[in-house]
Amino acid sequence: MRWTFFLFIIPVFIVAQESGKNAGTVSALFLRTDVSTRVAGLSGTYAAIANDESALLYNPAGLANLSRAGFALNHASYFEDTNIENILLAYNFERRLGFAIGMTHIWMPDIQGYDYLGAETSALKVSSSVVHLGLAYKIQPAFYVGLGLKYVQDDLAGYSANALAMDAGIFVHTMLRGLTFGAVIQNFGSGIRYDVAEEELPLTLRAGLAYKPWGKGLRLAADMVSAKDRPLYFSGAVEFIIAQSFILRSGNTFSSQNMFNPTFGGGLRLYNQYVIDYAFNNHADLGAVHRFGVSFQFNMPGSGESRNIPGKPAQAVTIKTPEKVRFTVKNDKVIIYWSRIEQAQFNIYTRQAEDQPWILLNAKPIDNNWTHMDRAAISNGTQISVSAVIGIVESGRSTEVTFHEE
Repeated sequence: MRWTFFLFIIPVFIVAQESGKNAGTVSALFLRTDVSTRVAGLSGTYAAIANDESALLYNPAGLANLSRAGFALNHASYFEDTNIENILLAYNFERRLGFAIGMTHIWMPDIQGYDYLGAETSALKVSSSVVHLGLAYKIQPAFYVGLGLKYVQDDLAGYSANALAMDAGIFVHTMLRGLTFGAVIQNFGSGIRYDVAEEELPLTLRAGLAYKPWGKGLRLAADMVSAKDRPLYFSGAVEFIIAQSFILRSGNTFSSQNMFNPTFGGGLRLYNQYVIDYAFNNHADLGAVHRFGVSFQFNMPGSGESRNIPGKPAQAVTIKTPEKVRFTVKNDKVIIYWSRIEQAQFNIYTRQAEDQPWILLNAKPIDNNWTHMDRAAISNGTQISVSAVIGIVESGRSTEVTFHEE
């Protein structure tokens, strides 16, 4: 794993030596635009967070972090009536292989054309589209690799061009609990040709750290970014979740050209499944940018179906996944309830954070649709999930709930 770390970090410093000297030498700069509403609110600081479907756009290795499937729609009202639309779909096979697909479309209203005499001609159309495809693999429990592919198509007033590009990233859960590292090479690939001359894509390298204190709703992150056509710069961000429902975000980029370019964002999480996001920044020269996004998380394909308990012969039995998992605190006990399923027993799982493995609590399946544990044995932020067992067949885990005591 150590050699892989240097494989990604060394190019950052190599490109940094040349960055700034090549300003204006690359094209398709829209590939560096923040498309995800959540990530835009963090000023693009996401290399070491990468824990939802947006990882496809920023660090494909993070797709291995997914514990549930995700679907997202993003919209931005950009400068000069430019609009950005994005759709993402991601899920994870057997908690080891992450996969995502997406599409981004950038467009603006038609521009009226004129000839050399000033007479109106046909309208000019300007748009850009990118199709994204990403894969991630969990090589070790704390070390993931990812690869993203992009097909780029650009239409500039009748001049069309296309290109293929690749992203490659790593994601590491470090030995310090809650601290993660991410690095990614973006937009590596063929040049893009509009007419005669071929121009390079905006090659970018990112490396970052993120820290989430155990049991807290706070996350801090910082990225170092090196691009071929601009000087080395840094970004920092904070994300804070209140009562598992209200999300606040802010970030800033720090460069020799502009030390203060903050972004702000927020979100509302509903039923631990739906998220509505908003982000805003005010560009010094070009004005305000508003972004909106909605996302939906759901159980993985097949996660609601039964699976055979390891070491037991297979059976063709399907078991419903438990629903309506909830908890209450009484005196020094935490009581957990869930929906009853006929003829089923139940297993209880907990984990301390999304990036931690699930731990089975009970030594044998529970007969009732409730259980209790000592309050001292569970901390704020602990996630709880329940599965059903009939015979030797176990269902998928329920949608998790997060323990939070006011």
